[in-house]
Amino acid sequence: MAALVALTGASGEVASLVRPALSNLYALRSSDVRAPAPLFENERYVRANLRSLSAMRRALRGAQAAIHLGGVSKEASFENILEANIRGVYNLFEAARLEGIRRVVFASTGHVTGFYARSAIIDESATVRPDTLYAASKVFGEAVGRLYADKYGMEVVCIRIGHVSVQQMYDVDRHIWISPRDLAQLLEIALERTPLHFEVLYGVSDNRLRWWTLDRARELGYRPKDAATERVTLKRPGPPTVGELVQGESFAARGFAGDTSRLWRPAQRSP
Repeated sequence: MAALVALTGASGEVASLVRPALSNLYALRSSDVRAPAPLFENERYVRANLRSLSAMRRALRGAQAAIHLGGVSKEASFENILEANIRGVYNLFEAARLEGIRRVVFASTGHVTGFYARSAIIDESATVRPDTLYAASKVFGEAVGRLYADKYGMEVVCIRIGHVSVQQMYDVDRHIWISPRDLAQLLEIALERTPLHFEVLYGVSDNRLRWWTLDRARELGYRPKDAATERVTLKRPGPPTVGELVQGESFAARGFAGDTSRLWRPAQRSP
């Protein structure tokens, strides 16, 4: 078990839901540009900005593992995504390498496959189809994780997280919801499982209508305790047609100017 775990993005929404459980298992050094509230007994805070490699080295120094929950967590301008999710992810992995941290858990998103049809059931081997610049930046993060695993011998787990909340909020949660305790369980598995080289897992509870398989996560020991109900909850108002067709929902619909008929039709090749 890792004695000290460095956690980035500690003041963010996802971190606030899993820090209580993680602080019961590990000594946490939580970092962000602002302090999370509250701080737990087994947790210490260090101010650090992902844009600074030296700051990330200080945040990770002495830790045995790192969980990266920091960065931009929704669609934003390219400039913001570039600094937080491209430069910031590089800084995180490079700081981990320089500080001798062997295990890194990277928070990815289910939106990396957001342009798959809602009728599709996919696993981690599916070709990525990001639905936003934000999702594309998470594809970059997964690729950097693979690079550092293969080239530098790091152990990396990328978790494609669905919608984390205490209870369901939207109709789409029937497919992508994960409870805080199920996500905390996945994070613990990602920190503890050995031997391990590089893994991509979907982070979702045991929802009957889920779009993503849990086969690999179950092989690693994941036993989700929660499941989404199948009742229709609050719907986001009036999504464009593409948002009703694909798994990325409103993320895919934002600014969509493509041809929905081409999303699943094989490209025609010239003879």
